[in-house]
Amino acid sequence: MLHEILPTNIAGTLSQRWRLGDVIALCRDSAKTFRSASTIPSAHRAELIALSRRRSSFAHRLSGFTREPDTANTRGSLAGLAARSIFDMRAWLLGQSHLGDSLAACLRADTDAATGFSRALALDWNGDIADVLEEQLDEIEATSTRVRAIRGQL
Repeated sequence: MLHEILPTNIAGTLSQRWRLGDVIALCRDSAKTFRSASTIPSAHRAELIALSRRRSSFAHRLSGFTREPDTANTRGSLAGLAARSIFDMRAWLLGQSHLGDSLAACLRADTDAATGFSRALALDWNGDIADVLEEQLDEIEATSTRVRAIRGQL
């Protein structure tokens, strides 16, 4: 499916492209962290999967503002991969996995994403890119509140 993107809705400067790529990678990291948390049997599994899918949709929507949407980040960042690997290694070594620990990892990933969004919003954007960034940041903040509430119930 071809999408025609107006030239004003594309990240033009190097700093805009870099920040947008960073935010996309952080959304992918957050999606993968929520997906990992959903593997732990709990009553919140479906909600965690939905949050993972939502973060993936954030990254997909933002990749539409890049010059080459099809080649935008699809894997996440190396730092996110390292954090997930360390968490998995710790759980394996200790022989335990607890939803509370996984939710804490989700909160850290969302905090990183929110920081990336805030840094991106500090730039001047063309078209409606800033509106999309603000909308997604608001949803991340609301989700963080919900995840804290779930974690408090454990």
